Amino acid sequence: MKFFKMHSCGNDFCIVENSDIDFSNLAINICNRNIGVGADGLIVVKKKPLEMICYDSNGEIVSLSANGIRCFVKYVIDSKIVSSKYFDVITKNGIINVEIERFDPLISKTILGKPNFSNRMI
Repeated sequence: MKFFKMHSCGNDFCIVENSDIDFSNLAINICNRNIGVGADGLIVVKKKPLEMICYDSNGEIVSLSANGIRCFVKYVIDSKIVSSKYFDVITKNGIINVEIERFDPLISKTILGKPNFSNRMI
């Protein structure tokens, strides 16, 4: 399996494209820092429609990762999955609008929504 490892602002992720495997189990194994590659999470790239599925190192799907979306955007641009300046990414947290301000070096802007600091969510 081909994968990439990227980091953003202190978090690191393994990135793979969608296939027919158990991504939860892959996340547990590949993210293990002792016997795997080591990462904070696994990001799965689905191409059509463009979707980011993010797993934590315990194999659980998470709704969104701000550092993860940065790595996702870099991956889809570098892999030429996306070439436009404006595109949407489906996440478990909803649709994220991405704007590429500059391609070289890559500078992008996303609106992730308002943070939720309710006691129930923390």
